[in-house]
Amino acid sequence: MICPFCNTQIPDVSEVCPACRADLSMTRSFAALEGDYCPSCGALVPTGHESCPSCGTPIARRVERREPPAWAAELPQIEERPEPSAEETTTIPRIESAISATGEYREDELAGERKAQPVPMLLVATVALAVVGGAALALSHPWDVSAYDQRATVERDTSQAGFPGVVDRLSGQDSDAGELEVVSGDQVTYEQLLDIYERLGALADRVDENVALFKDVATGADRDARAAGRSEAASIAIDVSNLISELDQVDVSSGTYAETAENLSTLGNWLRNRADTLLAAWDTSLAYDDPSAASGEISAALAVDDNGMGRNAYMSLFHDRYAGWAPAPPPES
Repeated sequence: MICPFCNTQIPDVSEVCPACRADLSMTRSFAALEGDYCPSCGALVPTGHESCPSCGTPIARRVERREPPAWAAELPQIEERPEPSAEETTTIPRIESAISATGEYREDELAGERKAQPVPMLLVATVALAVVGGAALALSHPWDVSAYDQRATVERDTSQAGFPGVVDRLSGQDSDAGELEVVSGDQVTYEQLLDIYERLGALADRVDENVALFKDVATGADRDARAAGRSEAASIAIDVSNLISELDQVDVSSGTYAETAENLSTLGNWLRNRADTLLAAWDTSLAYDDPSAASGEISAALAVDDNGMGRNAYMSLFHDRYAGWAPAPPPES
């Protein structure tokens, strides 16, 4: 037997392994018993027993194979048919004749049925490509080039936004905005102040003309002429007031033209004071049907703001400062 401890081949009757000195007293070699094992408890049932000696379960014996009876030899032998190969099939093939019912040979016709026709396939592919390409072209390049133009083109009055006039297109959104000249904020402010400055000078000329008219007709009998002179004086006063309001809207937050804007505002107020005095003098003249009888009172109404030299104080201040307070162009950066 073989030592279970060191796997050394030793005599079957050894109780101690001569190689590793292991105790083999509990190890025995038994001869294999013949019989069947009980299917219920697993005990060995000796040959010839009808039931298990341990649990009493009946034991079914294996039937030994017997030779076929003699009459079986007389039966005819049936040949074993081999399994069909993978190439064999039970489907009935479809056989077509190359000769049509009219007797014409139709090899080309049958060949056309078996082979795909390249021309129709190419035609279908070309049509599909044209449809898809045309749709993509129509979406990305419309016939109306202005259909997807999102630039503002509606006119808007910007006179109340610090920039007089009407803007018909926002140039900042134009595609060619990079080609336009960039104007600085001080340049815009300068142009606005220069426009107001020139309009103040024009209004001062109108005041002087109206004063001359007053001296000619204020004490005369022509009431229509006096009424026309009064109407012109009222118009001047309104225009001066509007120009002062427009001046207040000019953005001088950069500080470059803050002093210039203040000077122009002073000129405007002097001009408005003179226009108010002139308008009051016209009202005094129109209060009389015969102004010649009150010529002293009418003349005094116009000269109420005159200085000691016989000149109107506001108009003298205006003309003395006007030339020196003209806006200067912004310094070049």
